[in-house]
Amino acid sequence: MIDLIKKTMLAGIGATVTTKETIEAALHDYVEKGKLSAADAKGLADRIVADGRQEFETAKHDLSQRFHDLMKKANLVTREELSMLEKRLAEMEACLKKSADTHAHKAAETHSHKAAETHSHKTAETHSHKAAETHHAKAAEEHPHKTAKAHH
Repeated sequence: MIDLIKKTMLAGIGATVTTKETIEAALHDYVEKGKLSAADAKGLADRIVADGRQEFETAKHDLSQRFHDLMKKANLVTREELSMLEKRLAEMEACLKKSADTHAHKAAETHSHKAAETHSHKTAETHSHKAAETHHAKAAEEHPHKTAKAHH
């Protein structure tokens, strides 16, 4: 849409620029009437065309600059700005994903380590409890009269 507006405006400017052939045709009348030599007419046509091209380029540049100024005032985002923001967003998302992955990995390691500690602690308690039971059983076998007194 914006490109169409720009092209339409530039086409309007281009339509006002006179072609070399049109200028030469207009100057041909002066040559026929003897008011201008053929060489002078050609030189004048070349200067008019060069000036016309220069004016066209200047007008095109000015129009383009005004158009960009209007776009900025309208607070619209350009494609370049949008691309830059999309790139920044992708970088931020990648950074967040990396951070989340690192956090999840550390959490898994911590959970695994705690589970191993708990299992090791429970195993040690079980072995300690069994060792105490075995010790008491041996003591009861070796000294049955002491164990009987302890139960009364």
